[in-house]
Amino acid sequence: MANYIIRRIFFGFISMFAVVTVVFFLGRTGVDPVSLFVPIDARADDVEYVRKRLGLDKPVYVQYGVYLSGIVQGDFGKSMRWGSPVQEVAFPRLLATLQLVWLSGIIILGVAIPVGVYSAVYRGKAFDTFGKAFALFGQSAPTFWIGLMLIILFAVVWHVLPAGGRGDFRNLILPAFTLGIFGMAAITRLTRSSMLNVLDSDFVKMLRAKGVPERTVLWRHALKNAALPVLTLAGLQMVGLMLGAVVTETVFSWPGLGRLAVEAVFARDYAMVQFIVLMGSFLFITVNLVVDVLYAYLDPRIRYT
Repeated sequence: MANYIIRRIFFGFISMFAVVTVVFFLGRTGVDPVSLFVPIDARADDVEYVRKRLGLDKPVYVQYGVYLSGIVQGDFGKSMRWGSPVQEVAFPRLLATLQLVWLSGIIILGVAIPVGVYSAVYRGKAFDTFGKAFALFGQSAPTFWIGLMLIILFAVVWHVLPAGGRGDFRNLILPAFTLGIFGMAAITRLTRSSMLNVLDSDFVKMLRAKGVPERTVLWRHALKNAALPVLTLAGLQMVGLMLGAVVTETVFSWPGLGRLAVEAVFARDYAMVQFIVLMGSFLFITVNLVVDVLYAYLDPRIRYT
């Protein structure tokens, strides 16, 4: 088990190093980065001044070394729009997005897995019809439309929840549900399909024949064997929540990383966009590492592969 985890961590470091390298060199191919920060009619001496200020007058391998050294020290450069170190601007926004994502993740798993399990158990009955309709709606309805409908109902008509902004826990409920509706639908469908395959297997029939309580059969044995594909999708959904929250954060005026990415792109803030790409890659690699470790827990055969 320990060797398995160490190998996965090592491969994670290799993947992150590759991402850092690719992001660095892609940013310096094609369009001159200096053109992102100066007007079209800028004078030659102004262009040269910006080039020196950004350190782009040095050879590429020197720039790459400085860039790696800065990352190791936690220095990701200076934002051209906000005039502050990138991490000082991005980390508060990242915490706001994490605050939104953790509640959305709890809602997704707390709703999708039970609905998927019982849809498989009551296949072809009323609850199964509800589960399939819920999954179809969640995957087909636009996120911005769901957000607007929730604002109209809960904020405008019923006056029970705030329409947007960042405040107390009540401000989290509507954007968290809106952000998680697609993930709930996807995990519900996959849980149902995976449970149907497991419930038809011989070991489940044997457990029922031996008189094992149905609750134990479903939640301790069947769900554990059906959890591997669900776990993969859940990990990808968690990363997708962080990287795909642009629409939700815009609808609810939530000051998160998604809105920051949009602002940085429009402001042509090269350092900020680069940092957000690296942060997204780091989160993706980290979540996949956690999923691999959980795989080994759920299926001991994986530990020795």
